Amino acid sequence: MNAPPFPMNGTPRTVNAAALLLVCTVLAAAAACAQGYVGDFAEDSVVHFKWSTYDTGGASVTRATNGTVYVYRDDATSESTAGVTDTEDHDSRTGIHHCKIDLSADAFYATGADYTVVLVGATIDGTSVNAVLAQFSIENRFREADVVKWLGTACATPTTAGVPETDVTHWRGEAVPATTQTGRPKVDVEYWAGLASVSYDNNMLPDVNASAISESQTAANNLESAFTGGGYSFPNCTMPWNAAWDAEVQSECADALAAYDPPTKAELDAGLAALNDPTSAAIADAVLDELLAGHTGAGSLAKALADILEDTGTTLPGTLTGLAGAGFDTATDSLEALRDRGDGAWATAAGFSTHAPADVRTAIETDGSKLDLVHDWWADGGRLDLLLDAVKERTDNLPDDPADDSDIDAAIAGLNDPTAASVADAVLDELLAEHTGAGSLAKALADILEDTGTTLPGTLTGLAGAGFETGTDSLEALRGVADAVQAKTDNLPADPADDSDLDTQLAALAATLAAIKGDGWTDETLKAIKDAIDAIDVEGVADWSDAEKEQLRSALGIDGDKTAAAGGQLQALRTVADAIKVKTDLITAGAVDIVSPVAADQSLTIVRGDDYADADGRALTWTVEGWTGPDLTDATATFRLMTRSAYERGDGTAVLSKAGTVSEDGGTVTIKVELTAAETAALGAAPPNQPLSHKYHLRLATAAGRKLMQVIGDCTVTADVPAAP
Repeated sequence: MNAPPFPMNGTPRTVNAAALLLVCTVLAAAAACAQGYVGDFAEDSVVHFKWSTYDTGGASVTRATNGTVYVYRDDATSESTAGVTDTEDHDSRTGIHHCKIDLSADAFYATGADYTVVLVGATIDGTSVNAVLAQFSIENRFREADVVKWLGTACATPTTAGVPETDVTHWRGEAVPATTQTGRPKVDVEYWAGLASVSYDNNMLPDVNASAISESQTAANNLESAFTGGGYSFPNCTMPWNAAWDAEVQSECADALAAYDPPTKAELDAGLAALNDPTSAAIADAVLDELLAGHTGAGSLAKALADILEDTGTTLPGTLTGLAGAGFDTATDSLEALRDRGDGAWATAAGFSTHAPADVRTAIETDGSKLDLVHDWWADGGRLDLLLDAVKERTDNLPDDPADDSDIDAAIAGLNDPTAASVADAVLDELLAEHTGAGSLAKALADILEDTGTTLPGTLTGLAGAGFETGTDSLEALRGVADAVQAKTDNLPADPADDSDLDTQLAALAATLAAIKGDGWTDETLKAIKDAIDAIDVEGVADWSDAEKEQLRSALGIDGDKTAAAGGQLQALRTVADAIKVKTDLITAGAVDIVSPVAADQSLTIVRGDDYADADGRALTWTVEGWTGPDLTDATATFRLMTRSAYERGDGTAVLSKAGTVSEDGGTVTIKVELTAAETAALGAAPPNQPLSHKYHLRLATAAGRKLMQVIGDCTVTADVPAAP
């Protein structure tokens, strides 16, 4: 069998350089260079290789159309793209491409097969290309070995075909002792899991912490359970026992009994007598004396009461103070005072409340209202009093002197021994949300909390309005507004004119003004008219006859309606002035515009011996709007000029070649080329009757090496006027 060109791990052996060069040379004409056989790979591994693309001159180029990389197995006609990753211009290297094939991606990749990687449908340097890129195999290059000797000694015939037999005579350089039982080695365990093994017991059994027995974790757990007293029994197995173990167990039992000291009846009686047995009054005192600050749990009775105190002591007074205003005065700013200041319409206007304070108080104190319920709960016989009585009833049932030990045990087991402070804590920490029964203390407090924390603030906020500000919307501020309104209304006449009278008077005034202005009135003011009249020199004109005035009009070319006549002197002067203005409009404000040598049709006109410098605004400049081509960051431009005759014949070289600059701003690309006077003086000028004597091209090159022909245009080199001899 021939040696495999690549080992199983995919590492290449030496490849014939001449053969590879021949392959690349042949494929260079097709614009791609393959890599040949890249190796024999293990199943589910990854294949990597690189390949190249060139133009017809041998320069590296990028694929214009990438095409598709396919993989064929053996001689099959069906291909696959599974697991294939084609990276163009790997590491930004033009013309160097990387192919990666993940053999675990699909069952298409199987052991014992050869594979061919091909490129289909690519366009390289203007040529459509299909090419073979590489070949590889999967576990299809190996040698079979038949071992008949080991270090020169013939191998024994195995008992089981294909399985070699091993006779171990030494272990770590030392001879293995004779076995107790044939075929089973004798092992002296010194270490177990890296630790020195423990001493054996009388049965010579090592202390072993096994995680599995015969690959069974359950068996190991059962063994451990049996040794640790877990209750698992060993069928058909008796555990050894000796006197030493019996003595040890008895000693432990004696120590346990000695450590246990059960109480006597006298000790129990004394303990019960010392128990805390609070009365209902003590519990009530503890509840009412407990500080709310120590109970802040959300939803608790103490937190609810603290919120009520904050609303009634801070929030509501602050809101009422803001509504009243800083300068509130009861005599002038109270609701009653504001009501008294208005007329009868205030008391009956829609939207105003007609409830008197006495009505509100009556509604609050009416039987069944929320405040009345709270009062009833705290009264003798109310809900809270009943709760405390129920607590006392339970504590009164505790026995003073239990009859025997069993009664004492039962009493102790069922005894609840809260202190007054703990009861207070429990009451104040209890969540109101867990007590929603109608008429209960918790329900009443929850209703009060809702009224003071939500309903009343919401009502006051609604009365104040969303944009309420104390400075402008308080009762004091409203009183000021009312005073200002009253001051205005007090000045109104008892019987003011109606709207029709005002319209009549305004119409008459407008008619008078129209008559004063006349038909030809535009926007003149009376002052401007007077100034114009005063400026007229009427001296010696007042006594002119009509014939004299008409003669003057005729000389000036003014007809009877005071406009310039068609053939008069003024009309002639206007015609001359218009002609002068046409000429002067062509003159700029003291500057001469220098137009770029590049015309709108991309043709060039170069004057021989002239400088075309960007600093003078004369650089050869091309502008491209709405650029959608490749990225031109760090791009360069090349300007080449040659004679038209050489260009049309297809021979000759450029007579001038210059590098230019490229800039891009918001989709607008600007290309500039500068020429020196020495460079233009060396150009041959066109005869006067033969313009467009040259052809030029402008080519861009991106930072990635891509070349783009931007312009191919005509150029006229104009001769300068030589100096006098």
